[in-house]
Amino acid sequence: MCMYGHGVVRGMFETIDGENLRGFAVWLPMMSGDDAEAAQKVVDAFPDPRVSHAWDPNRVLGDLAAQCLGLAKTGWDLYLVYPAGVVWEGDALPTPELWMAQLPSEQGIGEQTLLDPGRLAAEVYRMTGREENRDAVDLKLSLHARGLMEVRNTGEAFQAFLTEVGFDQDLGASC
Repeated sequence: MCMYGHGVVRGMFETIDGENLRGFAVWLPMMSGDDAEAAQKVVDAFPDPRVSHAWDPNRVLGDLAAQCLGLAKTGWDLYLVYPAGVVWEGDALPTPELWMAQLPSEQGIGEQTLLDPGRLAAEVYRMTGREENRDAVDLKLSLHARGLMEVRNTGEAFQAFLTEVGFDQDLGASC
């Protein structure tokens, strides 16, 4: 999960109370700087007991997700939504009711699966039996801002990521 997506998910957990929302964050080494220590820093900053975190150094879950979702390569920066009661049995990952991603297009994703904070939150609210009191646009903007705030807080790590993916502008002054 990238820092933007982490901020969106964290924002959802901060606005939805109750035990019928559970999360599993699995961290994979996909970019330079992705290691167990970096993942642990993020885990420590998100101490919600409803979220279980794991480090997957061999990308096992990412490969299973790719098989399940029909992706061209290891899946990462994925957001899989399951209804209550889904049990993982056997070797294959259960098919999610909804999934979104922040992957490059060569992975085989399209606009319909690109992470949309408002749509993701609306689905999570629906599946947990909750009604959101805020306007859908306000919720989407709030979660988007939460994601951007998480990115901003990464500072130098974010600038290194931009360089690694080929974005050559220094955004330090604008963040």
